[in-house]
Amino acid sequence: MKRQLPALALALAALWSLSQGWIRDLWCDEALTMLQFVPLDYAGIYTNYTIPNNHIGYSWLLKLWSNWNFGLEADYFGRLGSMLPALAAVMILYFRHWRRLGGRWAAAVLLGCFSLSLPFALYGTALRGYMLSFFLTVLALEAALAAVKNGGWKPWAAYMATALAAVAVIPSNLIALAGVVLFAAPETGAGWSFLQRKSFWGLSVIPVAALMAFYAPIAPAVAKAMELKEGWANGWWSLAALYLGFAVALLPILCLSWRGWRRQRNWIRALAFLLPVLPALLLTAAPFPRTYFPLWAVWLLVIGMVWRAALVKLKRKPRYALLLLGALLSVAWALGQRQAQTAETLSRWAGGARWTASQDDWFAPYYRRDSYAIRPAAAFLADTERATTPVYLSFDADAFALLYYGPEARYILWNTPERTLRTGTLVVLAADEAERMLPELRERFRLRALPALMWENGFHRIYQVR
Repeated sequence: MKRQLPALALALAALWSLSQGWIRDLWCDEALTMLQFVPLDYAGIYTNYTIPNNHIGYSWLLKLWSNWNFGLEADYFGRLGSMLPALAAVMILYFRHWRRLGGRWAAAVLLGCFSLSLPFALYGTALRGYMLSFFLTVLALEAALAAVKNGGWKPWAAYMATALAAVAVIPSNLIALAGVVLFAAPETGAGWSFLQRKSFWGLSVIPVAALMAFYAPIAPAVAKAMELKEGWANGWWSLAALYLGFAVALLPILCLSWRGWRRQRNWIRALAFLLPVLPALLLTAAPFPRTYFPLWAVWLLVIGMVWRAALVKLKRKPRYALLLLGALLSVAWALGQRQAQTAETLSRWAGGARWTASQDDWFAPYYRRDSYAIRPAAAFLADTERATTPVYLSFDADAFALLYYGPEARYILWNTPERTLRTGTLVVLAADEAERMLPELRERFRLRALPALMWENGFHRIYQVR
């Protein structure tokens, strides 16, 4: 029983962290997934690749999962479909790698620190494909290690299946699979001799072949979606946000592992940290930092080996003292991150291209803040007194989430070709854009006066055209 205590502690930490993000309203990309992709049949989800937001493999799974909601609201139940892979991924890393990470308690402290972080809680409860991708990266890593160590057709078949599933969720998971290849490479031979091994090249070619096979039938749609060039304009800021996000998530472990860096000999695996650099700097639009979240599965193990090196030469009492300190700091840091002021400060550090929170992927994105709520505004708009009133929605008001929770028929979206808004039309804006947008709307729609404020909360303001 004593041997299972670290695993139990880790599972409880992960469950607590996930519970903090479970009950919340959908945000833009989640609502878009539920509105545009899940209602389609499985073939329609595959062929309707109009925007990169369609995580095809995840949309398939969410559609299937949503059929078993047991009476729960679809958005809350849908989050369970990300929470289960999140918990499974962490526990697989623990049970399969605790020796590599320095022992049961060392592995539990490292993975517990990650599980208590805000990025884990965010993507472990999101109706998006990032945590499923993380889970599939972990499975692909296990299959790759088994294939190069033991050979045989079963682990290679498992690697092919998990690689195909990973790229089916998000094409950019090819980068995470490249991290898997780098991590498995030293198992095929010492030094750089892995370059001469067929197993290394097999691991390298299979993900590329899987990507081509899955997307070839819809290649024209994929090419058109790529023309949207979604991402960050500045690749350096994207990289800074990515690395800062990871460093902050594991800050206690990184601070306590400083001695371990000097004892590292195998730097091949550490090359996984450089995989995001070329896409960020060469592509016209640098990928969003969250694109690389599945790669964190490999990064965790690399940092874990440094963590182990920091512990390995310590005597028993100092070793356990360091583990206890790591556990306490991880819990304290987790609680500290969840304080609104701390989270928003971190958001400004690792946010957007101008160090604002507008593009924060990790700590306090707008949809994780206390002020974010869609249902109150949707309820106000659904009131019978306003049942037939036209409603203009700005994009920043999280229009797709309002479409999900409210009656769709009478909404006028921000990109409407209409040149006027008739008297009585309701105008829904985000609270932080209202002062800027009102004069712009008056000029664009040739209004006689600024719309009058009717209702507001921390996230929305609703006006009426006079």
